[in-house]
Amino acid sequence: MASKVTAVGQYVRGLIDSRPFGIASVTEFGALNNGTADCTAAFNAALASPARLVVVPPGFYRITAPLQIPCNTGKWILGLGGAKSVALTMQMPEGRADRAGIEYTHDADRQPNAAGCVLQNLHLIGNNSVCHGVHLQEVSYPVIDNVVIEGFNGAGLLLDKCQDGSFNNVALVDCGRTSGDPASNRDTEYAALHLISTIAHDHCNMLRFRDCQIENNRVSPYVWIN
Repeated sequence: MASKVTAVGQYVRGLIDSRPFGIASVTEFGALNNGTADCTAAFNAALASPARLVVVPPGFYRITAPLQIPCNTGKWILGLGGAKSVALTMQMPEGRADRAGIEYTHDADRQPNAAGCVLQNLHLIGNNSVCHGVHLQEVSYPVIDNVVIEGFNGAGLLLDKCQDGSFNNVALVDCGRTSGDPASNRDTEYAALHLISTIAHDHCNMLRFRDCQIENNRVSPYVWIN
């Protein structure tokens, strides 16, 4: 019987074929999985390293500022275990309402992220932080696989002109932002799953969602496509 081809498998083959493939663990950069140490700098250092695959051992990691995937680097953040084995506990200070726990966005020159990214086996806990969970901007071939995003006062998943992506076994829980009545569509600022485009004359397309769960969120509707 032929083996099943998955989106992550396709991405990995392309990753190995196209560029040098390095591996780094966030613990090499000083991250501690005790849930109390601030691991933000360690994660961002790992993401800024030449390694394409950044692995996160099981445990709880406290994050206090956005984790930034450098523009067009095509990183893969892999939790070692199931989604509940690796928890990033976000405690964002005020003033970051337009930021996200994990960001893969334009650089200063607004270059697109033609190199895709993979987020796999992660649990993002927002702790009611006023920010988004994950923000992907003009990303081609994004893959989010076995990821739980919960407790963000903002979009759980904000997609800005992304294309040719796969979202498998993703749960968005207790997310969204409203300016007033949570039951009113007119007051909704960000839905749990929020698709927009800040790119002129273009939009999100060819995105595949499979076995995704969107429940107990803060606004109506749960999904917003602009």
